[in-house]
Amino acid sequence: MTVETWRLLDLDALEPYMAQTFYEAVAKTVGIEDNPSTIILCHPSKPYVCIGYHQELEREFYVKFCESRWVPVIRRTQGGGATCLDSNQIFYLVIAHEDSEAIPAGVEAIFKKILQVPVNIHRALGLSAE
Repeated sequence: MTVETWRLLDLDALEPYMAQTFYEAVAKTVGIEDNPSTIILCHPSKPYVCIGYHQELEREFYVKFCESRWVPVIRRTQGGGATCLDSNQIFYLVIAHEDSEAIPAGVEAIFKKILQVPVNIHRALGLSAE
């Protein structure tokens, strides 16, 4: 197995659009030239709603409620489900080279390996996690 160079970006609090844009920008550039696989740690500075690329906004959230509370609604370029995010959540984003040996093959194996870190942190804090 080859030793890989990874980058850790601990970004602290980010405005909602910056949090979403930063992740997408890193995802597009990992693997270009010398941009290494990257782990990003950050949290939103204020609440926002994020929906997947293929979702219908009006079916996922009550848009007028979000607008009345000045809660931004951001559509990401990736799929996945709708989420409500706030400053009490920490983003743990793993963006790897397509050919990274550190990332196993298969979705189940990937999730098992990547999510072991937050599981271990929860257990270290005395919380039940699996």
